[in-house]
Amino acid sequence: MAGWNLTGNTVSAEFDGSDDQERKELSVSQAVEIAAGALDAIPQLSVLGEVTGFRGPNARSGHCYFQIKDDSAAVDCIIWKGAYLKRTFDLRDGMQVSFKGSFNLYKATGRMSFVARSFSLAGEGLLRQQVAQLAEKLRREGLMDEARKRRIPVFCSRVAVVTSLSGAVIDDVKRTLRRRNPLVELVCVGAKVQGEGAPAELIEGLRRAAAITPAPDCILLVRGGGSFEDLMTFNDEELARAVAACPVPVVTGIGHEPDT
Repeated sequence: MAGWNLTGNTVSAEFDGSDDQERKELSVSQAVEIAAGALDAIPQLSVLGEVTGFRGPNARSGHCYFQIKDDSAAVDCIIWKGAYLKRTFDLRDGMQVSFKGSFNLYKATGRMSFVARSFSLAGEGLLRQQVAQLAEKLRREGLMDEARKRRIPVFCSRVAVVTSLSGAVIDDVKRTLRRRNPLVELVCVGAKVQGEGAPAELIEGLRRAAAITPAPDCILLVRGGGSFEDLMTFNDEELARAVAACPVPVVTGIGHEPDT
């Protein structure tokens, strides 16, 4: 039968069952050597996958061992100590990461691994890292101190809401307020909640809401659910600073229950 080489082309040599061919048995070492050579011939790859079973850095060697997986496959992965020391973030289970490296066969056990020489966060993981870094920056500046929080009256009589007036969220707000306290006066300020220019519109919406006379007891900054990328508008640094500087207490409601 015909075989396949690494490029996917058929190999012309045929196995005819002759005694000479049957006697060409390989030792385990020889077979593993052939497999190792085939893996060495594969060029460096960039592989995107989810980290799972992360162990490391090892207390003695400093190396890291884990698997990277997608929906239908998984492969053992190794990062040597020197490569991991150059990291800009710590690896942990569940991260979507892009790894650059090559396959290697450990001949003593015949075990194949992907040896990553560098790695970087990908997609949502990168966005989450950026949000965490911004949150830490604002925390160090004191913007999240409890002492900065403005007191919200137990019973609000006037509430401003900053959100998109074309989505379902404004109806949700009205319905919830009618159920909780139908006497509350609601003042709506429209703004984009997603896409280019949305953070600037939300900042302007906060300014307009705070300038209402008589002043509202609090401002609701809200939107419905969506992907992490959709909700990134509300992770804008200037918007966060506008919330911190707003003279009226701001209550945020971003996304549905699964969203944070």
